[in-house]
Amino acid sequence: MQIASYIFSNCTTGDSVIPDDTFSSNTELLSIAGFFSGINNFKFDGEFPSSNLFKNNTKLENISNLFYGCIDCNIKLLGDGFTTCNLKDVSKAFSYSGVYGIIPFHLFYMPK
Repeated sequence: MQIASYIFSNCTTGDSVIPDDTFSSNTELLSIAGFFSGINNFKFDGEFPSSNLFKNNTKLENISNLFYGCIDCNIKLLGDGFTTCNLKDVSKAFSYSGVYGIIPFHLFYMPK
């Protein structure tokens, strides 16, 4: 699978977690644009991205609108979570979401 865009957009859910292996086993993944966007009552409360979430996604280019409109989330952003990716579009990835705290050093760091 190369495109996993807007899969859960505007769904309704309760307390939620994002398992570390959600994306990492798909080495062909190019886009997860809007994957979690607009989920009603999405009560994700945690750190994002974990160091393993995208570890094998070397072709991932698009995370635009990833959490757009997830106002019920409490997302603490971490650095160095996208180091193996090839991001080109991160527009509105966290817009209108429950991001709190600081924007971390190396949030979109990709050393290649």
